[in-house]
Amino acid sequence: MSFQKHIFKGKILEYENLIVNAYLEYFGTSQFHPKSSKIICYFLIHRKLTQKQLQELTGYSVGTISSYLSLLENKGFLKKRMIPGTHTMQYFIPGSLIQYINILRENTLKENAKAKDFFKSIKMKLNELLMQNLKGFDLIHSSVNEILNFLEIRERFYHLYNIEFLQENKNIKKKIQSYKIQEKNQYSVPIDNKILQIESKIINFFQDSGIFSEFKIEKTSVIKILGYFITRRVLNNKLLQKLTGLSAGSISQGLNLLLSMKLIEKEKENKSSRQLYKMKSVVLTLLNLLIETRKKRLQWEPIAIQILKELDDHMIELCDLNGYYEIYTLLLHVLRLFPMYKKQIEFIETYKNEIDK
Repeated sequence: MSFQKHIFKGKILEYENLIVNAYLEYFGTSQFHPKSSKIICYFLIHRKLTQKQLQELTGYSVGTISSYLSLLENKGFLKKRMIPGTHTMQYFIPGSLIQYINILRENTLKENAKAKDFFKSIKMKLNELLMQNLKGFDLIHSSVNEILNFLEIRERFYHLYNIEFLQENKNIKKKIQSYKIQEKNQYSVPIDNKILQIESKIINFFQDSGIFSEFKIEKTSVIKILGYFITRRVLNNKLLQKLTGLSAGSISQGLNLLLSMKLIEKEKENKSSRQLYKMKSVVLTLLNLLIETRKKRLQWEPIAIQILKELDDHMIELCDLNGYYEIYTLLLHVLRLFPMYKKQIEFIETYKNEIDK
């Protein structure tokens, strides 16, 4: 039987399993299905693998692995080549973890640019309706401004080490101040059909695009509910059912998830016991989501440091084990990410402070 370099054993296998589970929990993104993320993580560790080796590592079927390999190859995360002297295809990840993160970043920036173009076109349509005094205009117009505001900051967030983008900070801060609106209970305000049509396009965009992918909001029903909070700010169960067409159970599940993520909060209606749900600020809510994704990833830092320490402390007995070098190298790359995440959190906090003024 030939030596199976991709199969780790003992303490190294424990570390590998810990890394894979941590990647899925802390670093995974709904840009990818969890199975796809797991496959990527094994490539980050092993660098190059065949379909058969992936099947042994993941336990997935050949069909499942083949589908996800094609998807990842098409997205530029993987490449393939024929193993010399065989008919076996070997897949490999081009570059390090940092380069992989950069590909994710570029995909997010492309997605962000599409979103900016879409909402700029929506704003132009709204501006054409400016003089018609339509009911609901101010509500949707302010929401679009806040979304554009968030997309501008998000772009700079992903260009954090690009000096040209950092020099534009003052301009975006001025926009933040001009986009702030007064909080109002808008759930009972009637909306004209022309504005409703624009709102419907916004909701459809949220559902069809990947704008919330990095926040792991995957269910279409939850995205729909979140979308209406972004456009309406204040809603109750009855109106949500009417707007979304979802069942009371689906509404309840969606609200509980958004409450747990601190995207909305509960509020009692004046002179009534009716429960309202409120999103205080679109831009602040979405910025907080960005911060939370980074804070969650930072939870992995002490674990990564501890594993590296153990690898160093027990180098004599572990260094000859299969996988020692692969695990050690990957963790060194992972540690390079944490200062960037801390800088990103600090970056977003500066904008939040400007909004809160």
